[in-house]
Amino acid sequence: MVEQLFCKQQVVGSNPTDGSNIMQKSNKKQKLKKQVKQNFLKYITGGFGIVAALAWNDAIKDIIRYLFPISRDTVLAKLIYAVIVTFVLVIISIYLTRLLKKKD
Repeated sequence: MVEQLFCKQQVVGSNPTDGSNIMQKSNKKQKLKKQVKQNFLKYITGGFGIVAALAWNDAIKDIIRYLFPISRDTVLAKLIYAVIVTFVLVIISIYLTRLLKKKD
């Protein structure tokens, strides 16, 4: 009986639905490849974004040290840095929100 089951295998493509199954699998593979490429692009772009953020972090710290020549490790220096970064972030967030609303 097992031999009969194996002997009765159909040739791929002989059934009209087999061709569509192959096409569906091919489309799924293409979609998967596209999603992988898109995710790689997102991750690479995100990585560059982190590098840019770290560069800005250092630049802002140096500007604060230049404008307010106090010791780096004091609470006051860290507080000033946090306030400035928060202020800049709020301003940029408001600007981007307004910009996106105008496009809609």
